[in-house]
Amino acid sequence: MGLHKIEFLKGTGIFSDLTAILSGIWYCHDNSIPFNVHWFNGNYGKINVDGSMENLFDTYFFQKKYANMEVDFVYDRFTPYNSDITSLYFFNNRKDEIFEDKVYDNLKKPADIIKDIDLLNNPFFNSLNPNYFGNQKVLGIHRRGTTYKSHPIFNTEDKTYFDSINETFRYNSFDKIFIITDDGESLENFKKEYGNQLIHTDTQLTTDGVSPEFQKHWDRKMVMEQCLRDIFYLAQTDYKILVHSNASLWSLLLNLQKNSFKVIQSYF
Repeated sequence: MGLHKIEFLKGTGIFSDLTAILSGIWYCHDNSIPFNVHWFNGNYGKINVDGSMENLFDTYFFQKKYANMEVDFVYDRFTPYNSDITSLYFFNNRKDEIFEDKVYDNLKKPADIIKDIDLLNNPFFNSLNPNYFGNQKVLGIHRRGTTYKSHPIFNTEDKTYFDSINETFRYNSFDKIFIITDDGESLENFKKEYGNQLIHTDTQLTTDGVSPEFQKHWDRKMVMEQCLRDIFYLAQTDYKILVHSNASLWSLLLNLQKNSFKVIQSYF
């Protein structure tokens, strides 16, 4: 059996790309097929003088190297497990099911695969603090702003998050609230609402409603690494309030625990 090459050159958001890549990894893992990921994204990776592009997967993740093994199949975005796992394993639910329980059941296998292939055993993730919050009990929030503010389905005001946070505090106590967001205006609203209880990283935020991946004059490497770092830290929180977003999805995949999250904006 030869090597299967998972090639992805699409140029969308970081975690949109990664969900598609994960579908190929999942298929190869299920069928004991050696694989190699080639992930190129001009929004984040370097383009060399000769026109070649940086393999972002090698830069930020671990994958086995197979010397002298010929490629006998190439997946160009689409894999036998569809093009991505989002619609199949995150958003679909039935009204007679508990949504978060269904999400957990659907994500358990890919989350286990991420651990099995040691995906985060890479200098970038190894440089991050695996005990970022110390002994504090932390509520994690993913506030997706920018394009969601004008989205006909996903548009959610900050007050929706405040209501969900306050409801969560009725049944649980937390030392801190950790927020990741791409939206500077929302962060200021959260600061006013929760004061010193709120913590956040130094991630550069937008003020014009344009997503970070489309900010032409920003440092692309910085955007990439801040996004990956924030999701890694969000994954460490004790309980999460999430949204329909691939970034939210990955915060679960990196540390999946039952009864440790809820998803707002569930429109089904």
